Amino acid sequence: MFCKYCGKELEENQTVCSNCGRDNADPVIPAESAETKSVQSPELPEKPKRKKTVLKIVLSVTAIVLLAAMLASVLYIGTTGKSFSDMAHSVVNIFKPKENNIHYRDSYTIPDKKVDSKRDDVVATMGDRTLTNSQLQVFYWMQIIDFLNYTGGYASYYGLDIQKPLDEQMFDEQKGLTWQKYFMEAALNSWHRYSSLAIEAEKNGFKMSEEDEKNLEEAKKLLEEDAEKGKYESVDAMLAEQVGKGVTRDDYVNYLNLYYMGNLYFTDIIEKMEISQEEIDAYFEAHAEELKKGNPSITKESGLLIDVRHILIQPEGGKKVEDDKGNTKIEYSEAEWEACRVQAQKVYDEWLSGEKTEGSFAELAKKYSKDGNAPSGGIYPNVSKGSMVKEYDDWCFDPARKTGDHGLVKTPFGYHVMYFAGGEEGWIRASREGVRNEKAGKVLVDYGEQNPIEVTYKAIGLAAPNFSN
Repeated sequence: MFCKYCGKELEENQTVCSNCGRDNADPVIPAESAETKSVQSPELPEKPKRKKTVLKIVLSVTAIVLLAAMLASVLYIGTTGKSFSDMAHSVVNIFKPKENNIHYRDSYTIPDKKVDSKRDDVVATMGDRTLTNSQLQVFYWMQIIDFLNYTGGYASYYGLDIQKPLDEQMFDEQKGLTWQKYFMEAALNSWHRYSSLAIEAEKNGFKMSEEDEKNLEEAKKLLEEDAEKGKYESVDAMLAEQVGKGVTRDDYVNYLNLYYMGNLYFTDIIEKMEISQEEIDAYFEAHAEELKKGNPSITKESGLLIDVRHILIQPEGGKKVEDDKGNTKIEYSEAEWEACRVQAQKVYDEWLSGEKTEGSFAELAKKYSKDGNAPSGGIYPNVSKGSMVKEYDDWCFDPARKTGDHGLVKTPFGYHVMYFAGGEEGWIRASREGVRNEKAGKVLVDYGEQNPIEVTYKAIGLAAPNFSN
């Protein structure tokens, strides 16, 4: 271990440096300069009183500090062989103002008793928009939750132990990034991205649909419902425990507003993108090998990929029977199958009597379908020939099939009310998505550059996340 103030090597378990007299267990106190005098210094935790070292006593008097350093260098040179210029360089580093970046502090966790006093401190700005500590805490928590959802129960595979403080675990040793810094930087980027999208949405007159506004309001209402179910005295109390101390309902609603507006506007941009066949051809030419690595079947001879929606109605009743190999299955009588067909036809007729759109079909799938994809409107995207049960597959890949076709199909699983949402050659679809992703990425970069963010890392103070809920 080396002294973080002068660089001298320390003995094992030694914290007070014999060369400069400073305690390495203490936080580094940056020198106050003309540029930093008006900025509040980081608050230091309370410690038991003890005898001060010489260097601490004279810390605010630059001339005496330099003199002390020169005197110390006499012994330092004699014992280490380092020159005075080396020592002077170390002294300069001690008082060099910390750079305003992610490494401003080793840890951004603050004691619980400091949270309330820092919750409204502005940590980032974008034009006239501001991000406070308590708002950052929400974005920070959501980054952690997204990562845990992405990795399922295998966060430890990526080197993250949620039972230990995030500021004590390294995400990237080479870059000096702890998991706390990784998630915090991701949170700041998330706020930057959603805020820049919201700004551009406002500039371009984008408005949420009535349905989207309703969904947003429902999401806000869920906060009250969850707080009541959890027997919390308020939404603020629930968020303080689950997301971080100091977080309030207003902070979470701020996140929801930005999240909804940003995502909806970005989706609108993507849906309105015009992609030419020339762009598709050029993309495939440049990325053919890359596409094959991702999916060996993506070639110009790979055939159609189709999107189909269905509403599965299953027969009821039946009896268990065993085949020659001892496998158990359920067989249904003709009457049970007929009852199933009648129910499927009833759902089909309900759709036919309405708007007869893909959207209305999706809503009926959510309501009636017994398949696992019902919550997503019964959609099966990117289906290749031969991947479905024969009767289903034959209907989908009928050479005469065209977008908007619908019908009723019986398979061993039940009756399916079908809606053909479209299809095209696999390589064309994959290339179109590639072009779209490139364009979408450029939109985000351009919006970010047009709406730069300024972060004051010194002002950031995070409450430790609670993983027990």
